Amino acid sequence: MAGAYLYNQYRKQRLELEAERLWVLLGLRPGSRVAEVGAGAGEMTALLAQRIGPAGRIFATEADEGKLRKLIRRKQKAEWANVEVLACRPDGCALPES
Repeated sequence: MAGAYLYNQYRKQRLELEAERLWVLLGLRPGSRVAEVGAGAGEMTALLAQRIGPAGRIFATEADEGKLRKLIRRKQKAEWANVEVLACRPDGCALPES
């Protein structure tokens, strides 16, 4: 039981570090528009949505139907107004123009 807790804490810290790294490397700031390709269940989406704020926009894309359903549920539960979930096919995604 303690092992699972420690692993989850480690995973959370790693994700937060990766979000910070992306923030800096991509020059993101509140109000940015971001395409997150392969968003999975939305772990990074959650962190970026907070940082980008209501003036920004995240286009979270996912091709896997199971992960896409989880991402949609997570968006609805968290009430992310600044996140648009887009279903993709393995051969591409229809992202809006910048």
